[in-house]
Amino acid sequence: MPDANGVIGDLGGGSLELVALADGRLGESSTLPVGPLRLMSSGRGDPKRMVVDAIESVRWLRGEAGKTFYAVGGAWRSFARLHMEQAGYPLHIIHHYEIAAEEARAVARLIAVQSAKSLEKMPGVSRRRVDTLPLACLALDRLLAALKPKTVVFSAFGLREGFYHVRLNEAEQARHPLIAFAEEQGAGWRRFDLSPAEIFDWLTPAFADESPADRILRIAACHLSDISWNDHPDYRAEQAYVRVLHLPAPGMSHRDRAVLAMALTYRYKSDPKSATMDTALRLSDGKGKAFARRLGACLRLAYNLSGGAPGLLPQISLRRADRDLRLIVPAELKRALGDVTARRLQTAAEAFDLKSAIVTA
Repeated sequence: MPDANGVIGDLGGGSLELVALADGRLGESSTLPVGPLRLMSSGRGDPKRMVVDAIESVRWLRGEAGKTFYAVGGAWRSFARLHMEQAGYPLHIIHHYEIAAEEARAVARLIAVQSAKSLEKMPGVSRRRVDTLPLACLALDRLLAALKPKTVVFSAFGLREGFYHVRLNEAEQARHPLIAFAEEQGAGWRRFDLSPAEIFDWLTPAFADESPADRILRIAACHLSDISWNDHPDYRAEQAYVRVLHLPAPGMSHRDRAVLAMALTYRYKSDPKSATMDTALRLSDGKGKAFARRLGACLRLAYNLSGGAPGLLPQISLRRADRDLRLIVPAELKRALGDVTARRLQTAAEAFDLKSAIVTA
């Protein structure tokens, strides 16, 4: 999670590790002896009192109040999975699953007082966790009470992935994980010689006002833009949507997944049925939906103009003006454009709430 800022809590069997994080840099850290297995085996005192005392002893937490809390560790992943089942959440991917802190506390308090037999009957709870989950939820509730964050974000990764990451060279560590994934996977899916960089550069004038987060998604979309070329033409949009929404890729929130999946759906079909994208529509917002439609329509236009061949897109410019979305075409190429190009340009322009225009250079 490259943009993570707040406090990380990694709950293991023996301890709770707390680390402050800001702008990619680690801050204060503490190790507390309140792992569920340790609390169960100690036989000394009230576990709740031990957790409360341990958390209250961490003075630097007061300076991190209000920031996002990032939950790491198998017990808290189990909590997230249970919450997904109870909430009917449509996407069963733990990494970057977000819950409002007050809601997380309410559910954690409920689970903390459940017996092992009661937990066994709950969907989403692993039998390996029924003994330790109540104490893990106790720790989560007390920690959130101290931190008062707005949001809890769950991580599917932990110590093992961190160990591998620090063994990479600095250049590899600096790469954005989503872009690194898209580059590697996209190369395997690509059938044409048209490079993602050429597509990205050609699209850039139309997306001059995009946010840094949207730019990351646009780069990833360009790498994945040929993801369904070998599927049946009638099902390419659906296959692209399913693959992208469920990618085993880090570096994006669930909202980002939804936007990227919708963009690749529009890349293959200009008017997909809303039922096709039901999950993504639920996880996105108005701004994300608009961006996805614009990006997908422009990718669709790019492949129509280039036919997947390199060197053709730079000869034709895509420009976004106040009233229209323009294709600027050399005179000798204008007669080569067909009705399909005009329709796809119009679809892209409508996504920007503009008119379409083809202009001779």
